[in-house]
Amino acid sequence: MVMRTLDIGGDKDLPYFPIEEANPFLGWRGMRVTLDHPEVLMVQLRAMLKASMVWIISTYCSR
Repeated sequence: MVMRTLDIGGDKDLPYFPIEEANPFLGWRGMRVTLDHPEVLMVQLRAMLKASMVWIISTYCSR
């Protein structure tokens, strides 16, 4: 089983996690969200461990 962590922004809009971004495809999303909100990543990692996953694919990273 392969599971991805949350990747919001761009074409993925979450009403409970609003993003105020001029260009949501290139701005605050993926790994930047994870770094600003590590608690969100921890919840996801705990769920993955409970599901006995095989691989973890990181969120989108850019330079």
